[in-house]
Amino acid sequence: MVKFFKEIGYRGEEEIDFLGRSGKMLSSIKEGKIGTAEFVIDNNPIKLSVKSLDGAEIKYGDYVVVMDESDDKKYYMVNKEVSLRNV
Repeated sequence: MVKFFKEIGYRGEEEIDFLGRSGKMLSSIKEGKIGTAEFVIDNNPIKLSVKSLDGAEIKYGDYVVVMDESDDKKYYMVNKEVSLRNV
């Protein structure tokens, strides 16, 4: 199978950089809890595991911004987004 993909020139999916991206919470999180947020990239919804960067409570439906990735690359650290759409 690998030989087939090599012959047709397929090199896999492009890596997506989530840092700085805005998304919507699909669960509520606080302190050390890990939840889920949805990010729309090129009209494709992508769900990621997220954790509050400073431990503050982030509720279901709040908009968040990805600030960092965990050392083990299993989840992303987020902060609540401050913008006109959620004032």
